[in-house]
Amino acid sequence: MIDYYQDIYHDEIVIDELINKLKQGQFDNLSIIDLNRFRIFLDAVLLTFNNEKVYNAYLKDKFAFQPFFDRLNDSKLFIRERPFLENHKKYLNNLFKIRINKFDSFFYSLDGEDRRVWDQFKIVRNAYSHMKYCDVYI
Repeated sequence: MIDYYQDIYHDEIVIDELINKLKQGQFDNLSIIDLNRFRIFLDAVLLTFNNEKVYNAYLKDKFAFQPFFDRLNDSKLFIRERPFLENHKKYLNNLFKIRINKFDSFFYSLDGEDRRVWDQFKIVRNAYSHMKYCDVYI
């Protein structure tokens, strides 16, 4: 199956060519499951490319998380989600005994492992990118 998709985009991805192939009926023998797998294949390729581009071109030594957390913690600033953030602090304290005086990370690890904010960002980003694939096997 990967060979089939690889042959379609051997040289490059050209949307007009894909539309022409679709109009000519070249994909008529594919089932919905095949098309869904094809979408996942393309998503994975683009996520890999985008992931490398994000880390190597855009964020390399340029991205700072502290201003984001400073904004979350500044009670003078209006943030629409402020009630949610306060309830989230209470939830973590009541259920997991995690006391949060200020937000300084993207998540709090239940296994007790201390992770750098940059590593947390990568974990959250990867988790988010994989969430949409959960319905494929249902």
